[in-house]
Amino acid sequence: MPKHPVTCGSRAAEFRSEGFVVASSGGVLFCKHCNFCLDYKRKDSLQKHCKSQTHVARKSGNITAARLATLEETLDNGWKIKDSTMEFILDTVEAFVEANIPVDKLDHPAMRAWLSKYVQGSGDLPLADCLRQYYIPVVGEKKRQEIQADLKDSDIFLLCDETTDKNESCVFNVLIRPSTIADDANTHLAASVVLDAANSADCATAILDTLQKYSIDSQRVIGIVTDSAEYMTKCVETVREFLDDVQHVQCWAHKAGNIGSVFEDELDELNTTVVKVKNAFLSTRKSNYVQFLSEKCQVSDLDTISLFPSPVCRRWNSWFESVKYLSNHIEDVVEFFRSLDGNTGVKFFNTVSTATVQTIKVQAVYVSDICPPLMDLITFLEGSSYPTIHALAGKLSDLEVKLGLLTEGVFSERTVSECQMLPSEAQASVQAKLKTAAKSALEKLQLLRSQDPAKEVVESMGALFDPRNAPKKKSAPEFSALQMNVPFIKDVQTQHFLEGHAAFLGAIREQLKGEDCVAVDVQSILNELKLSHREYACAALRAIWMPCSNAASERSFSKCSLVVTDRRRKSMAANAESLTMVTFE
Repeated sequence: MPKHPVTCGSRAAEFRSEGFVVASSGGVLFCKHCNFCLDYKRKDSLQKHCKSQTHVARKSGNITAARLATLEETLDNGWKIKDSTMEFILDTVEAFVEANIPVDKLDHPAMRAWLSKYVQGSGDLPLADCLRQYYIPVVGEKKRQEIQADLKDSDIFLLCDETTDKNESCVFNVLIRPSTIADDANTHLAASVVLDAANSADCATAILDTLQKYSIDSQRVIGIVTDSAEYMTKCVETVREFLDDVQHVQCWAHKAGNIGSVFEDELDELNTTVVKVKNAFLSTRKSNYVQFLSEKCQVSDLDTISLFPSPVCRRWNSWFESVKYLSNHIEDVVEFFRSLDGNTGVKFFNTVSTATVQTIKVQAVYVSDICPPLMDLITFLEGSSYPTIHALAGKLSDLEVKLGLLTEGVFSERTVSECQMLPSEAQASVQAKLKTAAKSALEKLQLLRSQDPAKEVVESMGALFDPRNAPKKKSAPEFSALQMNVPFIKDVQTQHFLEGHAAFLGAIREQLKGEDCVAVDVQSILNELKLSHREYACAALRAIWMPCSNAASERSFSKCSLVVTDRRRKSMAANAESLTMVTFE
């Protein structure tokens, strides 16, 4: 037979002998002996109350002289207890989510026993299924409210990117960063949406839905940072129909990575070797390699021996690190793998000729000599604790000059020395290949700069705020023209801008007398100018903090992979979003 539903009245009838009644307000179970409200849904709690010393004493008439609470006070205390219990459950769930501990750990008998012994009130914690269904969404909503409060009425930048998860689903993340005049701004993961396909329409819808969810007016959106994929460019064009004068900024960390990938494509022998070495080490004990090097180089301290840094496709500089290692250890690596007879993963090294090894070394030395500017640029753009956009144009120009010299055959002494060790008939072809690689990278860089939708902003920011341009003389009309290209700065009155910028350039030139451009702290100078030229300084600080990299989105995907594991993929999509939002910061 079906069970009858438990009601407040049925519990009162069941425990009538204990003095349980239904309060006059209805829906509240009340103990007339103790003047205490009870939760009628939890029978075990009712039984514990009946066995308590206080209840037994009061039921038998041995009531102390202490005044019993009135019914109104008892009801009020009951609600306070209920609120306290809810707070305890939510705080526990939030702590587990922030620490990335699955809530189903709370169901483990050992965990329940420990909580019961040391944490008062832990018996109020529901089972994990209940926590996932009712409480994790509440924690996620609380996080959204905190983000909305942090944004307040400030102008914002949106950082958007898409990736494919293990289930081949498209995950689109939307991050929000408030404009700031300091380095204390928090970048928030505002939405993590699973799309049917990565196309411009669905991405634009996700962006607009996020703005609506957080009640962000279109006038507050200054810029949208994305990668340089064609569908994201179309996405921003769609969004521009609803947003006023939004600036599209393409991630220059991604672009610099694309420039670096040119060397992987052009120098095929080198790239093949990197892949072969990576695969060979996967099937070989690294301790054997360490022992081999220690015996060959007569090194007693094994901790000083460096291992091959395995390249990772999603880490921009990792391929360069692998190449730098091979430029110094290619002979050692080949000799080591040739000594491993019977290992199926090292056949390549048994067949490669000495001339080919030398060719690979030339290419590795060539790349290791030219990669520092590119690696430094990527590392610089990945940072989030300092402004970057005002220095971007100068760094790109430096890289363009470096690649131009390589295109003309101006190689480093080490590259030339290693190339001369090749057979004379092979030197010309190898050098031609190195020139071609440099030319392809240069053309890639020039194309990306010319097609950059924020080209005018980047160039104008560099002309105004890069210390290396301070000595260059410009007229007032030239400065005014640059001013109109920069967000925040263009809203400053022209006269105030010219006066403030003159003071800024004066401070830069004063510092350049004893230091180089790298040592000049633009942010500190602008902070000092807030006392005398506040309108200009505050606008300039907001401008130089404009993001030109989408590295924060990449970090959010790393968080997603740690939080939304295979066991958690069966949970609701809203829960997955709540989990990643809370753990991102």
